[in-house]
Amino acid sequence: MRPRKKRGKPTQDAEAPPDASVLGTIPWTAEGLCRALDRQRVLRETPKDDWDHRDPAFVVTQEDGQTSDFRINTMTLDAQMAMWMHRRYHANWLNHLWRLRNVTLFLEVYVQPLLDQPDLAIPDPPRPSCPMIRALAVLPFSRELLLAAGPTYFFDFDAVMEKASQLAAEDEDEIRGL
Repeated sequence: MRPRKKRGKPTQDAEAPPDASVLGTIPWTAEGLCRALDRQRVLRETPKDDWDHRDPAFVVTQEDGQTSDFRINTMTLDAQMAMWMHRRYHANWLNHLWRLRNVTLFLEVYVQPLLDQPDLAIPDPPRPSCPMIRALAVLPFSRELLLAAGPTYFFDFDAVMEKASQLAAEDEDEIRGL
């Protein structure tokens, strides 16, 4: 049996408005996004029987104070990330999880256009200094997608590329001392 790693302290985020996660208006730190992307990568590479299967339930407190208990299937990557996020980011774990899910989907959907922009590529492992990471950590979801379950919001590709390019240019200017 492997010794357990010490867990970091949960982040003390302020509670977010209810629609903030859907619209992506709650920014995240580039460091937090990198940690989550790296955790996701590690889980993908780890056999499922080595995943955390403790505490497969969580409680959601609604605005009116009522609570709902949920039991989850710990054999899915999304469930593992939800449990990890809940432990790490108490107040805004759902906002960060939704952003992570949108970042992951963005990277999958736009893989070819992103490969065509090597100067904006996300390194492996992801680093907080990466302009693309910094852009995805803070930009709101400004593109509406119509899904079978109803409308949802997603990153606008052009806005992400513009922001990442702007951040890369600012980094270049800083390196040059401008």
